[in-house]
Amino acid sequence: ACGGLIRNVTVGRIVSPGFPSNYSNNLTCHWLLEAPEGHRLHIHFEKVALAEDDDRLLIKNGNSIDAAALYDSYEVEYLPNEGLLSTSRHLFIELTSDATGTSTGIAIRYQGYAAGHCYEPFVKYGNLTSSDNTWAVGAVVEFACDPGYTLEQGSVTIECMDPNNPHGEITDSAGVVLSPNWPEAYDKGQDCIWGIHVEEDKRIMVDI
Repeated sequence: ACGGLIRNVTVGRIVSPGFPSNYSNNLTCHWLLEAPEGHRLHIHFEKVALAEDDDRLLIKNGNSIDAAALYDSYEVEYLPNEGLLSTSRHLFIELTSDATGTSTGIAIRYQGYAAGHCYEPFVKYGNLTSSDNTWAVGAVVEFACDPGYTLEQGSVTIECMDPNNPHGEITDSAGVVLSPNWPEAYDKGQDCIWGIHVEEDKRIMVDI
């Protein structure tokens, strides 16, 4: 048997049976993540390696198999680097395997976070420092890579911003501006303005 109900989610990890060795055939694993009231969930894909037949990973935005899918390994070729965000306090995860072929399976990091806060960023080959270890709005995080690794995307410095207040005046030397609700779709009727200011002798480089 595999799977289970995980209540009052803070930070944790889900792995397939036997990980990092291969999982077995004819599996059906269900996990239900439940964050505290008023919290949402973020998951990061550390590893997803499924046999190329009918083995499948499904992640649903709710508390049952009938909820809307956030991720389906049948439909998505690449894993989202930024992970997935729930819109409620529940995520339902299903891993199934058929009678032929296996692989190393899945390792998924999960975290619950409250309104007015951001989720803790994940760094696989490096570390980070934060001005606020509760990850509240306004917290500034700086990344550093381990020797031999470089940052693939984004800035070494990011700030936790309130998605309901999508504007601001930015004076930091580096940072990231995200549309409201990123990586999900932004809402209709939004008017977002950011002002980026540097010293007189400096210029601004924007990387999209």
